[in-house]
Parts: sequence; C-alpha cells; structure tokens
Amino acid sequence: MEEWLFPLISAIISLSIAGTLLFRWMSTKDKSILWWGIGFLSYFVAHLMETLFVLEILPTEGGEYIFLYFIRQSLVAILLVAVLYGLAILLTEKKIWKFVPIILLFVQEVMIIYYDFGLWDTITSRTLQILIFVIPLSTVFAALFLRYWINCKKRHALLLSLAWFAYAAVVPLYFITKGTDIFPYWFGIRSVTNIILLVGFIDYAIAAEKKPIIEPSKPIATVETPITAMLDLSEETHEKVPSMKMMMNIIMIFFFAVILIGIIDIALYFNMGTGILLIIIGCIALVFSYEMRTYFKRFIARQSAIKRIRDAEPITHIPKGKIPQERFIKYMKDNPLFKQAMIRNSKGVKNNVTLTGRSGSTHKFDIYVESKPSLGYHGYSLFSRCFDKPLKIEEVKNLAAAVKDVVEKTKIVPSGIIALQSFSPDLHDDERKLGDEVYDYVMNNPIIFKIGFRKYTRNLQIVTEERDETYDFIPFICMNEMEN
Repeated sequence: MEEWLFPLISAIISLSIAGTLLFRWMSTKDKSILWWGIGFLSYFVAHLMETLFVLEILPTEGGEYIFLYFIRQSLVAILLVAVLYGLAILLTEKKIWKFVPIILLFVQEVMIIYYDFGLWDTITSRTLQILIFVIPLSTVFAALFLRYWINCKKRHALLLSLAWFAYAAVVPLYFITKGTDIFPYWFGIRSVTNIILLVGFIDYAIAAEKKPIIEPSKPIATVETPITAMLDLSEETHEKVPSMKMMMNIIMIFFFAVILIGIIDIALYFNMGTGILLIIIGCIALVFSYEMRTYFKRFIARQSAIKRIRDAEPITHIPKGKIPQERFIKYMKDNPLFKQAMIRNSKGVKNNVTLTGRSGSTHKFDIYVESKPSLGYHGYSLFSRCFDKPLKIEEVKNLAAAVKDVVEKTKIVPSGIIALQSFSPDLHDDERKLGDEVYDYVMNNPIIFKIGFRKYTRNLQIVTEERDETYDFIPFICMNEMEN
C-alpha cells in the first residue's frame, strides 16, 4: 500500500468530521460545534499537506519545506485549541477558559518556531508537540467528553470520549515500539481514532436539536422545607452513581495499562529506567485509586440508603393472606432484590424447611428463599422464623446462630434475616411489647459472616404485624442491597 494513502485517508475522514460538524452548526448555531468544525477543517488541511509532502508535490527540504511544515504543525495546533475551546464553551461559563486555549496556542507556536526555524529540526518539533501537547490534551478531551456524557447520557458523548482515550493510551505505546517512524503505523492509529470520532459526530448530527446542548446548572434556591431540600440534593447525587462507578473502573483500567506498558518496556526493550518508573507510578496511582474507590462505594451505600428512606412508604400495610408467611412473601414481592431472585429461580421460596449448617446441625425456618450466585450476580437468600409471642433474647440469639451456620455452608450472603411476630388479636398491648434487652441486642449486634476472604455484616430484623394491619420494622434496613 502506497505511503501517501495513509495521510490521504486521514484527510478524508477529517474532512467528513468537519462537514458533519459544520452541517450541524447550520441547524443549531451552537458555538461549540462551530469551533470543532473549524478545528477538523484545519486538521484536514494538515493531512492534505502531509499527503503532498509524501508525493513530493510540495518541497521536502530546504527553507521552503521548513516554512510549509511550520504551517502544517500550526494547523494541528489549531485543532487542539479549537476542540478545547469548544469543550470550554460547552461545559463552563468561566471566562478564564476563554484565555487558556489562546495561551496554549501561543506556547505551541513559540515551540514550533524555535525548533523549526531556530534549530531546523522538524522531527524533534513533531515529537515534542505530540508528547507535550497532543497526548496530554487528548487525555483532557477524553475526560471532558466523559463529563459531558455524565451530564447528558448521550451515546455520541461516550464514543467521543473513548476515541480520545484510545488515542491518548495508544500513542505512548507506539512511541516505545516504533519511535518517530510515522509510516504506516502513525496514520493507522489516527485513522482508527478518527473513524470513532466520525461515528460519534454523525450520531451527534442525527440527534441535532435547535437548543443548547447542556442546560445550565440550576442554582440552589431558597427552600421552605430544609429536609426536603436535603433529600432532593441526595437524589441528584444518586442519579450520577452509575456513571461515576464506570469512571472509577475506567481510571483503574488505565493505571493497569500504565503498569503493563512498563512491563513491556522492560521485557521486550530492556529499558529498565523508564519501565520501572512507569510500574512505580502505576502501582502508587492504583493504590490511591483503590482507596478512593473503596470510599466511594461506602458513599454510594449511604446515598442509596437515603434514597430508599425517601422512597419508602411511611406506612406499610399488610397484604391479605391466611398465615403470616404468606402475607410476608406477598409484601416482599415489591422488593427489587426479591424480584430479581424470583426471576432467576421461580421456585426459590420454601416454607417450613429444615436446613443443615456447616456444623452438621439442622435448623428449621418458616420461610427460606434462595437464588444461587452466578457470573455477575451475588445471589440472594432470606431466612425467617415466625413467633406468636414477643421475642426473648435466647430466641434472637438462636436465630442468628442458625442463619450463620447455614450461610457458612451455602456461601450465599443473606439479604434478609427476619423474626416475624404475628400475635393473637386478643393479646393485650402490654403483652405485645418488645423487651429492652431484645431491642438493644438487635440494634447493636449485627451478624458477621465470613465467606472466603471477605466479611459481611447483616442486621437481624424484627417485623411485627400490628393491630392496625401494618408492619413495624426494627430496625429499618436500607443498606444491604449496596453492601454486596
């Protein structure tokens, strides 16, 4: 394949991206789109000039070549600045971002002038521009487009982020393996990432709307009820949980990639200094990322708990049924984890079952629900015993010990451990009261399960059928679904 075809293919793709963007701008008049279109139009001219250099239609040596190559490098710099400027307009109203791209362009131009005209060294000029500006800015673009995707949840935003991330990740590996040999690998990399960009921008154009892409953030207004306002803020945070979890996973994957590049650098090219440095940096960053991810998981659990409290019905009515077990299972059918377990195992509910624990002892339960773990699913189990009189401390401890013994054998973390109290209607109120000792034990002594190398905690929950045909929960459990 002729070498001139590689830059020509990149030029055609860049022109297609520019045309797509400018066509969209005509319908929306969005300034971000206009800047991106100008940037890729500039990039098209840069690749076209590269094609003409390879075909030797433009001079390839002497002062004229240096001058024309300076123009080509400047066109690439304009692309970087235009994309950054468009993202700045899209994502923020801060005026400082309007000056950053201009300063960046000035710094790039000074560097290019120095190496092209001062030292007459276009190879060093190209290499420094890629290492100092192209790779860092591509990473910034990827992160900003990812932020854009978090705000709008549009497919094209994720595609654009992945394209820039791919370029920022592949280029360092390319330089390790190929150095400054630009054909054909360099334009191969650019073509692949440009095709992803093209697909993203085409999807962008199809969904074009004559309105701002991202609505400005709403200011926190005065509120009448502070508690309601606090829950509203929590709800807004909870909506971003899935995308934030994905971002955390992507960050850890990239740090793994840095470590892998270091290992490759040592194993294949015996570049001990750079390889060890990459491994050390990657490992340190990975440790910090893991700690941050652990904290973030706990944060998510608490936000989910707040959401469940808000979404929960203030009064839980008891469904119709002949016996307490039947009524409680009907109530559980609205629980999302229970629903998922029933989809995976429709015959998972068992009544009056006897189970054998790890110790070999047998334990009787009035309700037992099981759905076995599988790839990507942690499994589900629920244990319940029914009582027609107020619980005693020995009964609570016995139930906790029985569940722990069974779980250590099944290896399924329980999603619920229920002591279901259903009293006779003629039982006086004084006789229905839960003892303080039992209450304190249930509230302050969670059951600890050790499965493999991990520990899990679950609270035993007392559910009482009240006279007014409602359930009373001690304690109200709202975090179990996140702890797995």
